[in-house]
Amino acid sequence: MTKVKPKILIPALFGFVILAILANLSIGAYQLSISEVVSVLTNPESMSPIATSVVFDIRIPRLILGIAIGISLAGATTLMQSSMRNVLADPALLGLAAASALGVVVALVLGFDFGGVAAFLLALLFTVAAFLLLLVGHFGGKRASAQNTLLIGVALGAFFLGLLGVLATSLDNPQLRAMTLWSFGTLALATQTIAMVAFTASVIGFAIVWALAPKMDLLLLGERMARTLGVETRKLRLVSLLMISLLVTAAVYGAGVIAFLGLFSVTVARALVGPRHRPLLLTSALISVLTILVCDLLARSIAAPIDLPIGFLTSLIGAPVLIFILARTAND
Repeated sequence: MTKVKPKILIPALFGFVILAILANLSIGAYQLSISEVVSVLTNPESMSPIATSVVFDIRIPRLILGIAIGISLAGATTLMQSSMRNVLADPALLGLAAASALGVVVALVLGFDFGGVAAFLLALLFTVAAFLLLLVGHFGGKRASAQNTLLIGVALGAFFLGLLGVLATSLDNPQLRAMTLWSFGTLALATQTIAMVAFTASVIGFAIVWALAPKMDLLLLGERMARTLGVETRKLRLVSLLMISLLVTAAVYGAGVIAFLGLFSVTVARALVGPRHRPLLLTSALISVLTILVCDLLARSIAAPIDLPIGFLTSLIGAPVLIFILARTAND
């Protein structure tokens, strides 16, 4: 496939993201025109309290959370694929998202509030633990093949989802039972606190990944060559593990498991701009943000006033991408 110049592609994607942001702020059960949205944002005193509340208390937190998730999953997936040298690496597919979700549910079981800092930290702890288990399976002894790593990740994900299901259904806790929608991925539970915690974590994690990008480019040449060129590969992998865990947690703790979004956005971006990390990171982040905003708009419009889990829609997009990758790998 012919590569697209980032200086052409990135502004175009950014323009589509702006359009998606305006659409998400205006379309919903309470319809607002673009001019009304602009008025609410620039001069809220001139608008009705209902319109102001809808935009600032519901749609903006939901929008910020969606942007945070898009950035996080693009960054985490890019870093996972490079660190593990496996184009099938994806947080949802390899069980990390399920582990993070389990951490949130454990926090609720222990009496912490959903969306609080304690829930975020427990989710981060569970994500790190799951990633370590995955790395043991991938690098332990002889490096596992891409397919074996996929199987290990799927098994871990199934195990964590099983634990999550047992906790969420067996305990008499209304807040846990309300997590059913969340477990399939949704922005409907977004609050200002959740959105800002997720957004802050995603920006910090993505900025560090951006700084690591030149070293990750050298790692593509092989670990021995990277060490020859001055890259401390063990330190790089440790920082990568922490950043992947931080980004996955930022994506999951407020919205649940949104499947295949990272795999889809990075695969498309890699086909468009190639493997160099900085163009790949920026392009995949824009594709990921655009995709989740469009999917969220569809999720609350298709069966309105019912809010469909956004994970259903991203799975419909991402699953064919995975099938394509596996088929191409089998033919190589």
